[in-house]
Amino acid sequence: NAGGIGIDLNADNVTVNNGTTNASLPNYEMDFPVFTSAVLANTTLTVAGYVGSAPSQSTFASARVEIFKSDNDASGNGEGQTYLGYLTADASGNFSGSLTVSGLTSGDKITGTATDGSNNTSEFGANFSIIVTYYSKGSLAVNTASNWNTKRDGTGTDASSFGSTDTWVIQNTHSMTLTGTNTWNVGASGTVQIESGGSWTNSSSGAVTAGTVQVDNDGSYAHGTSNTLPGTTKSFGATSTVSYYGSTQTVEALTYGHLTIASAGTRTLGGN
Repeated sequence: NAGGIGIDLNADNVTVNNGTTNASLPNYEMDFPVFTSAVLANTTLTVAGYVGSAPSQSTFASARVEIFKSDNDASGNGEGQTYLGYLTADASGNFSGSLTVSGLTSGDKITGTATDGSNNTSEFGANFSIIVTYYSKGSLAVNTASNWNTKRDGTGTDASSFGSTDTWVIQNTHSMTLTGTNTWNVGASGTVQIESGGSWTNSSSGAVTAGTVQVDNDGSYAHGTSNTLPGTTKSFGATSTVSYYGSTQTVEALTYGHLTIASAGTRTLGGN
């Protein structure tokens, strides 16, 4: 829609959701959908959200939520570039589910419209960034993008770069590494997940930037550098293993599963 937003109910640009409908206004001034999560794993897009000004507004029960790849309209409320599919809101106006999609990748955004039983359709909702899940392809270096793929068996699409919100999963039997002075930046909102049977050995003096590092039960992380443990948030399963084996290190005061400290070297116990 050149010169304006894709759907403009009141010819005033974006109309803010208010949790109500009004029969005297265009399309009852139907509220648009609000996305709270959007995760892409290969060709499966799993989303959740609600229609209205807050979750659980029954005014919007059974609304049809049509989902689109957004063209990133400057308004922040996307125009629908590519139709992806639809979900139906529940009796409380909330929605969740999965769609089989194509043509989405890291950095893309989605938007949506909501339509009631009388075919009153909302404006497009706010753009929402998708999170892509990538899986390790073997016992390789973590900081090479092509060592990660959108499918567990490596037959999907290789990563081309490390996105700022994506999830990087080290799979069972894969022992990945970061060595030398190499750095790895998955973004301040990115997640590294080490699954059961997977491992990551980090001996690099280079920085690792990640929002969350999660070691699942029976996964392991080996820390051989004087840097602090990677991740703003650290989550360790009850049967996970974290090993400190560097020459001079501070052992962070965290809740570990299994904690292993090498006998050689100097260790300092960190405070809370």
